[in-house]
Amino acid sequence: MKLAMTALAIALLVSVNVQANEIKLEVNATAYCEKQHRTASGEKVNHKTIAVSRDIKQKYNLKWGQRVWVSVLNEHRIIQDLMAKRIKNTFDIWFPSEITCRKWGKRTVTVTLVVR
Repeated sequence: MKLAMTALAIALLVSVNVQANEIKLEVNATAYCEKQHRTASGEKVNHKTIAVSRDIKQKYNLKWGQRVWVSVLNEHRIIQDLMAKRIKNTFDIWFPSEITCRKWGKRTVTVTLVVR
């Protein structure tokens, strides 16, 4: 019984720590589709690329390669690019086609930062 209680306590502690490593934000989300684009991190764009505005990158001390959960897409994206200085509180999501980008437009979405 004592061993089972200890295991339960450890499991609860782990789940609390996992949740403590996430930050949820409501942000603007736009789309881009430049296929030959080299990102600010030096990588080529791909289906997991996401760009971040400089204010969010600085405020949350975000790093290249950090994962972002985009709830509306139901997937993780990887921070690989940086947006222009004038743009605030925004993530720019890479899509493979201009049609998809135009359909996306500009939206308010919830993203979850996976903090290291």
